[in-house]
Amino acid sequence: MPGLKTPGPHKKTPAGPKSVTLAGPPPPQVAAGAESELGEAETARPIFISEHVDPDRVTEPRRPWALAAIGVTAFVAGAAWLLRGWLATAPAPVTAGSLAPAFEATTVDASRATRALSDYAGHPVLLNFWATWCQPCREEMASFEQLYRDDGPRGLRIVAVSVDDPGADPAIRAFVSRYGLTFDVLHDRRSRARDRYQVRGVPETFFISADGRIVGTQFVRDWASGASRAMVDSLLFGGRP
Repeated sequence: MPGLKTPGPHKKTPAGPKSVTLAGPPPPQVAAGAESELGEAETARPIFISEHVDPDRVTEPRRPWALAAIGVTAFVAGAAWLLRGWLATAPAPVTAGSLAPAFEATTVDASRATRALSDYAGHPVLLNFWATWCQPCREEMASFEQLYRDDGPRGLRIVAVSVDDPGADPAIRAFVSRYGLTFDVLHDRRSRARDRYQVRGVPETFFISADGRIVGTQFVRDWASGASRAMVDSLLFGGRP
């Protein structure tokens, strides 16, 4: 009919990509108004999740035992370093064969004169450490005096160093007077001589040869006995009576 258009052939509209809905839990509901607070930029921003992970870039977090091992290793290394430093500065042990350590101590009279080991150079010496409060010290002092009277003329020197506290001079003088001691009695007021000889207890006596070497040590004994005299002869006089 005139005026009417005959419809042309039907054209198919090419199908676009189909949307795929992945199975899974439904998306969380957004409360009313929350979307407007986030803003369009936030709501429209896509989120990408990588499905491929480079295994070379994955590091395992440190475990507590690993941190403890590191701490123990550091502690052991530090302790070894301190011990090495202490051993390097520690004094050599005072034993038979070692050189007698130099020392100074003072007399207990009014002069408080200083005496040193060098004052007895060339003489065999019995260096005795003692204290007025020490009962074994009191018991052996009389025998020391007897030994000194017998062997002093041939060069023996007995030096008794008190380790009493500072200010004990009056008590030491009274002790010397009570036992009638005629050999040198000194006072180690600052404990320096005691420390140098590493005294383990009182009384302790060191045998020092005429050339300044320690040849033996003894604790309490009867110095007037035959055994003690034989020991003195052997260690300090080469066996000569």
